[in-house]
Amino acid sequence: MSENTTMRLCLIASLTALLMACSGTVEEQSDTPGSESNAAETGTETPTDSNGTDESSGEMGEQPTDQESMVNTCGTDHPLVGRSAEFSMLFHDVSGTVAVLDKCTLRVTNFNYDGGGPDVAFYAYFDGDYFHPDAFQIGDQLNGQRFDDQTLVLTLPEGKSLDNFDSISVWCFEFGISFGEAYLTQ
Repeated sequence: MSENTTMRLCLIASLTALLMACSGTVEEQSDTPGSESNAAETGTETPTDSNGTDESSGEMGEQPTDQESMVNTCGTDHPLVGRSAEFSMLFHDVSGTVAVLDKCTLRVTNFNYDGGGPDVAFYAYFDGDYFHPDAFQIGDQLNGQRFDDQTLVLTLPEGKSLDNFDSISVWCFEFGISFGEAYLTQ
């Protein structure tokens, strides 16, 4: 590899890291075919275990206090900010607590899911009506991934806000069922 090519690659890597740091979002990388997602369409998520370790790399992830200070640029002047709710366990050992950090960020703590369902993601709408055409995905697909007491930070997709939902589900698109859901208004 020429010195010029090496310099270009270093510059590209540096610019990419800078852009990710400025945007305040981190996407989980997956080797699963078909699991790529557009952060603008689905939001982003950063999985960590209960100690803050990034599960995908084995390195320390950001601590929740850093994430909270970073995401508070979204504003906190909404009635749902500060609310939390427990996921009901319906199928595939789904459990955990979802909390609204600010107007565009949710944190799921102590999240458990056995990874057994096909075509699964966090999905949101009003009153658990996930069949509604305006229901939407938050974050990347969870397909085949096992989660044991992990923490996920979910960013609402562009164009969506806390006014667009009051419930969130671990939703199986293939079978049209909720593996577990939480209601932020109760």
